[in-house]
Amino acid sequence: MQRTSAWILVAATVLLTALAGATLTTFGLMLLFGVVDTSDFDSRATTRNVNDDWWWYATYIGLAILGGISQFRANELRQDTLRAAWLGVDEPAALP
Repeated sequence: MQRTSAWILVAATVLLTALAGATLTTFGLMLLFGVVDTSDFDSRATTRNVNDDWWWYATYIGLAILGGISQFRANELRQDTLRAAWLGVDEPAALP
C-alpha cells in the first residue's frame, strides 16, 4: 500500500513537471519566433495563436512526452543507485 501511494506521488510529480516544462519551452519558442509578444501574457492571444497552428500542439505534446520519459528514467537510475549505496553494493546490477 505504501509503495503504491509513493508511486502515485512520483507519477503525479513527473506528469506535472513534464507538462510545466513543455508549456514553458513551447511558450519560449513562440516568443523566440515572434508568434507571441510579452504583452500577450495577460490575454487570450497566446491560446488563439496555438489554435491557429497545429505544430505548436505537436511541439507541446512531444516535449511533454519526452520530459516524462526522461524523468521516469532518471528516477529509476537514481533509485537503483541509492539502493546500491544503502546496501554497500558497487554495481546496481548486483542488487538482490
